[in-house]
Amino acid sequence: MQLSPKAMAIITPTPTLELFADYGRGFHSNDARGAVLAKSPVTLITKATGYEVGARVKPIKNLELSAAAFLIDLDSELVFSGDAGTTEPSDPTRRYGIEVGGRYHIGNWLFADADATFVNARYSSNAGNGDAVALAPTKTFSAGIGARPTFGEFTPFGSVRVKSIGDRPAIEDRSLTAEGFTTVDANAGLRWKWAEVGVDVQNLFNATWREVNFANESRLPYEPAPVTGIHYSPGWPRTVMGRATVYWR
Repeated sequence: MQLSPKAMAIITPTPTLELFADYGRGFHSNDARGAVLAKSPVTLITKATGYEVGARVKPIKNLELSAAAFLIDLDSELVFSGDAGTTEPSDPTRRYGIEVGGRYHIGNWLFADADATFVNARYSSNAGNGDAVALAPTKTFSAGIGARPTFGEFTPFGSVRVKSIGDRPAIEDRSLTAEGFTTVDANAGLRWKWAEVGVDVQNLFNATWREVNFANESRLPYEPAPVTGIHYSPGWPRTVMGRATVYWR
């Protein structure tokens, strides 16, 4: 049995400003296959403790901004083993960073949002050059703007969204880097009564990006010895998809 206490405090000094702080203890689940290992079986339920302080403010009508600082301690990090093709438990880790975001809307027809995170993820027991949590995101960003106005029985719509992940360590000693990427997606369409048609465009600007990055050991025929390097899956090129939808009650 594990207790998971949680607490939150919110103060609203003005109608447009909200300050908050919270604490919580929970858990993440390790791979169940590890519990039946004959040698060194894993603990299925791993404790996680988090802290957060932040604020939300509405400086003008229809606009909300937020910022928060957080810290998360995990008793054991769940990592992927490329050689074994499975996950395995690792040492305790600590993450800390900040999140910022904003939301803006005008009625039900125009909306925009943006979110960014900046995180430092480290192993708690090995401070120094070998303490990075491999592939843990360090910087992320997402934003979008869209519209869905109504003109009688017709509702045109469209949006553009960008997502970005920064470079991050691929192995603990930071000697290899998993490349980040930035892609833009878009969609547009029209709804009339119970019918809707639309077009979705993924990777609008046809960026070259890596969807998956792993540091694995391999050996090509011309290499005298195995080499640890980045193995990756390429991300989708520009892709256009049409769709048609019929609604009924």
